[in-house]
Amino acid sequence: MGDPLSRHKWHVRLDHVGRTLVVGRKKLQRISRELIAVGYVAREAQRIVDGHRFGELDYVVRDVPVPVDKSLRPRVQKGPA
Repeated sequence: MGDPLSRHKWHVRLDHVGRTLVVGRKKLQRISRELIAVGYVAREAQRIVDGHRFGELDYVVRDVPVPVDKSLRPRVQKGPA
């Protein structure tokens, strides 16, 4: 088998996840922000060489959270979802 630490190259769209789980866009965005805030999901910008500094964002999902620098945590909006 391959390296257990290697990354899978799955392409997941949040709108598809929302339809599959029957969750609305706003609630799905809130859940996504919360997972990022507690370290289960990280956003990584792809570097592009052709004159642009950054490309698309990759979302890295982990089954064990990593410590998050609290000064970089996104603000989670409170209220109805």
